Amino acid sequence: MLFVAHVLPFPENTGTKIRLANLLRAACAAGPVKFIGFIDQGPAHDVENEEGVRQLRELCPDAELIPRRHAWWPDVERDSLKWALRNYVFAPGAYVFREFSCAPLVEAVRRYADDADVIWVERLWIAHHLREFGHKMIVDLDDIESVKIGRRMKGWKLSAPVLAAWYDWWKTRRTERKALEAFQRAVVCSEEDTQFWPGQRDKVWVVPNGFNDDLLKLPIPANSVPRVIFVGTLAYWPNVEGVLMFARKVMPSLLARFPALEFWIVGRGPLDEVLALDNGGNIRVFGDVPDVVEYLRQCSVSIVPLRVGGGTRLKILESIGAGVPVITTAVGVEGISLEAEKHYLLAHGPQEFGAAVTRLLEAPALGRAQVESAREVIAGRYTWRAIREELTGLLRAFRGLRPGS
Repeated sequence: MLFVAHVLPFPENTGTKIRLANLLRAACAAGPVKFIGFIDQGPAHDVENEEGVRQLRELCPDAELIPRRHAWWPDVERDSLKWALRNYVFAPGAYVFREFSCAPLVEAVRRYADDADVIWVERLWIAHHLREFGHKMIVDLDDIESVKIGRRMKGWKLSAPVLAAWYDWWKTRRTERKALEAFQRAVVCSEEDTQFWPGQRDKVWVVPNGFNDDLLKLPIPANSVPRVIFVGTLAYWPNVEGVLMFARKVMPSLLARFPALEFWIVGRGPLDEVLALDNGGNIRVFGDVPDVVEYLRQCSVSIVPLRVGGGTRLKILESIGAGVPVITTAVGVEGISLEAEKHYLLAHGPQEFGAAVTRLLEAPALGRAQVESAREVIAGRYTWRAIREELTGLLRAFRGLRPGS
């Protein structure tokens, strides 16, 4: 099998890398794997890359790593109409499949593709350039780009550049809907995502995100300090948007009721606007911590205030596994088989998040009951161990169906 990835899977310090590392482990358990993937370059990545490459080569000794060039991502509010027309309307294909430069990666894959029984590719914007091998290809679509982009754009004030961006969104969606015509299988995170391809469910595998089942051995913590936590990559704009909303629009009213309340923002690569929230007192930002579980277990409530996103959120599973009750939006909990009120609290705008935090702080027994009930659900479906075993079985069966494998 060729396993083609858009990032180095190790060390496992982001949700994307955690998922990718576990998918790779499952693939290696199914048979020999040749890994080909991008690696970020520069002094800021040197220490992390050294450890990541070491861990990768323990699984795939002959892995090939290719320096990645980051694409410039557009911003409709910043870009001119001329730029939008040239890049969204008159250019062939959708922006995401054209602008992300993966030519060196694609060239490396082609050197080995003929000899591979199976080619697993992370991200459609890479697989799109390898369609000649579609008869043996599995594409992981843990994020359906058009779903994520469409949610972000919903409610934007119409203008000529925005209309051009909506046209590009339509081209993106059309390409994603046609993906199963070109490839053997698509992999998604939830049953909800399978509805993107009506009538083709037999070609879609659901491989959810998971958590480390060792967390379930930990007792549910009893925290005396009122403390709310957000965990996630802090350079990812849906996370940044949610954190800024909570800090600016929810915390002031909560502090009037709970003067000792703290808001901990924990995650990798915080942007300057996130770092600026840290006031050394009731709002703290902790970037690039070695273990988020240590921070989670010091908190009373875990919030996931996401308005936009795709796939499923590892932060919800990890919070529940660590014993911390969760407040989330419908988008945040999407794809995870949990029930509002029974397993978590549902909230959307600032007022609802404030009311939900108040409920959990004033009635800690409610949060404890929710965590205990939710742990029973996720233990049977969302542990990485169970997910890897299921995926390994699917891959072995798929290889058996491949001619000449």
